[in-house]
Amino acid sequence: AQIFEMGGVLVAFSGYLIFLVSKEAFSPWLVVPVIVGDLVWVVMSLILSAQFSGQFTIAGLSLVLGVALVVLLFADLQALGLYRHRKKMAMT
Repeated sequence: AQIFEMGGVLVAFSGYLIFLVSKEAFSPWLVVPVIVGDLVWVVMSLILSAQFSGQFTIAGLSLVLGVALVVLLFADLQALGLYRHRKKMAMT
């Protein structure tokens, strides 16, 4: 049952991303939920990895933590882009 809930959340998240990229222009603040979602993914991956570490194989644990690291990089780059955009707008 939880796998279906997670799938539903990922489908909704993907729909939101498709909505954003389909726009020619949008408010930079619409990126904030994406950044927050990425950070929640990373935190939940770390919590679940620690909580269920005995049930993962080394390959499985490495995969979960590797994906979390990539998602953290995405969140960092998105936040950096938002910061630079705000800085640029403040200068004009």
